[in-house]
Amino acid sequence: MKMTGGSCRAGIVSACMVFFLVNSPVPRAWAIEAQQGDEPRGNAGREVSVGSMLDAERWMALGEWRKAEQVLQSILAMQDEHPRAWLLLGYCRMQLGDYQKALESYQRSESLVSTPDALAGTHWASVMLGDREASLAIGKKILERWPGDLMARLRMAWANHSLGRLAEAEAGYRSVLADFPTHDDASFGLSLVLIDL
Repeated sequence: MKMTGGSCRAGIVSACMVFFLVNSPVPRAWAIEAQQGDEPRGNAGREVSVGSMLDAERWMALGEWRKAEQVLQSILAMQDEHPRAWLLLGYCRMQLGDYQKALESYQRSESLVSTPDALAGTHWASVMLGDREASLAIGKKILERWPGDLMARLRMAWANHSLGRLAEAEAGYRSVLADFPTHDDASFGLSLVLIDL
């Protein structure tokens, strides 16, 4: 990787990619549904009252992440095996910038019921924690199950670029652009890779 502008340029590229990842579409945790073929693992337990989950969702819709987190933690204190509550908790924690706890919440949700959102959240948290290798492994898992997942493809291209795997990053961004020719994030990512080639 050329470092023409020195570490300043690398910092700018990293800042741009973090901005892209933080502002990119993420799993809409409050609108999840298990995909066909996804099966619960473990005992999902009894139902939590709809009002409690609705309260958490209302706080989330208002951007009150800390309040939503508190509601979800109280739900999980009563019923630890509630995959949707773990998923929503992961999303809240991502919004609060607590990526390690978010990762743990997403992993717990995934261990109970495998959904695209639980895997995407795990993928997103891994990227934000800077664990590019884990991000690539999770991205591959997502793409094995859902080959067209746009965000997984973009995050994998970004992770490859961050690891200096420029050919893989270029191929990843070009693949997205083949399907979505006007995708701004893929175009921007590709331009950054081409600068580094």
